[in-house]
Amino acid sequence: MSLKGIPFHRRLFFRTFIAIFLLAVIPVTILGMASYYAAQKALIIQAEDDLTFMIDQKLNKINELLQTQGIPNDKLETSLIQAAGEKEISNVAEKRISLRILDEVGEFKAHYFEPGGKSGYAYIISEKGLIVVHPHTPGLDAGKEDFIQEMLARKNGVISYVWQNEGEEKAGKSFTAFRSLNNGWILAVSTPSEDLTKEIGIISRIIWLIIPLVVILGSVLSWLLTRSITRPIETLSEILSRVAKVTFPGRWQSVPGMKWGSLPGPPKKPALGF
Repeated sequence: MSLKGIPFHRRLFFRTFIAIFLLAVIPVTILGMASYYAAQKALIIQAEDDLTFMIDQKLNKINELLQTQGIPNDKLETSLIQAAGEKEISNVAEKRISLRILDEVGEFKAHYFEPGGKSGYAYIISEKGLIVVHPHTPGLDAGKEDFIQEMLARKNGVISYVWQNEGEEKAGKSFTAFRSLNNGWILAVSTPSEDLTKEIGIISRIIWLIIPLVVILGSVLSWLLTRSITRPIETLSEILSRVAKVTFPGRWQSVPGMKWGSLPGPPKKPALGF
């Protein structure tokens, strides 16, 4: 696109604005996004440490409960699912152990997440991928889910996956730490990724607030700078235009053979001599 047909002051404005945009808006955006992703990474590392700490606090206690009565896994699975659904359990020992395990797992949500306004929770899956303990879906067979298979294969670690619980409007990404129990089950503690990014959401909002402000400020500065340069030029141009239109009362007439050095002038005074 050619700028030849655009007035000089507009061309200068465009070029000044582009220079300010390149020197201010782009660096601010890059710095802001870099700060956001650095904060996000730091929060994920912190969340991994926190979730691991939570599991370590409960792992030994739950292992003790699983081994206290020597109840087979299949019977304990049934008892835990029945207890979660508040169904009657005939075996007193199985009922007692199941309720205590549910209490220990429920304390993750009650003690760690809810006081901070977060929606994380803990759950237990069997070695076959059956969700034995879960606040939303106890008894669900999730053995075919890729993330469940990965957890069963790895035994210990941290994983992120997309999951939608019953009653939720949409699926969400979860960040989960998990540990293997002594009976081959997996104890997992999960928190939605939204809870992590919520804490740094203010950085994102500040970035999107600063960018339009910088653009507006850049426009104003470009306009002021352009006016400070072009106004004297316009004033001088106007003065020269007026001078060009001035009509003098008479015109010089040249005489043939006359030289500028021989133009008539005031009479010379005779030189004084002695």
